[in-house]
Amino acid sequence: MRARDIDKENLVKKTAIEIIGKGGFEKFSINKLAKACGISVATLYIYYKDKEDLLSSLATELGRKMGDAM
Repeated sequence: MRARDIDKENLVKKTAIEIIGKGGFEKFSINKLAKACGISVATLYIYYKDKEDLLSSLATELGRKMGDAM
């Protein structure tokens, strides 16, 4: 199994937020995310179990950041 690359993981998070921001959850897919990041779909599964795991992780992280900012 390949090791996690923190820069690539951050790119995935940033790009996912951009895609969701532009098109909403309806337009978001793992395939679109992988293409936008210039990585394979298999690489995404190194970082996240599935689409729901990615979205849950983003929501938790962003919620924590918002809470800290308040």
